[in-house]
Amino acid sequence: MLKDEVVVFLTEKQSDLVHHFRNDSWLLKLFYLSDVLENLNKLNLFLQGENTNVFTLKSKIEAFIKKLNIWKQKVENDSFEMFSSTEDFLANNDAESNVIKPLVIDHLSNLLKQFQK
Repeated sequence: MLKDEVVVFLTEKQSDLVHHFRNDSWLLKLFYLSDVLENLNKLNLFLQGENTNVFTLKSKIEAFIKKLNIWKQKVENDSFEMFSSTEDFLANNDAESNVIKPLVIDHLSNLLKQFQK
């Protein structure tokens, strides 16, 4: 896993940041942000694509808003399946989903508000 390589690199450089990569709570947040940003990047790339018009753009944004609502509902039900890195981390470590669940719900709620504007 790339995490281990980052720990080795930061340890060799005697960086103060290495302790973050040994903290499951911090890593869980990092994996969640990685998953969300991956989805936002996909949306961004589509919105910049060729042969788009206001109707397809509006439709894509409305679909993304629906996804955010579904994701929020799934997280409320303790499912992180749509966030693959987060789900893998939870499955392979002793991290508890209740550590990140309120943060994810809050973040998704805020994203929803911003997209609805």
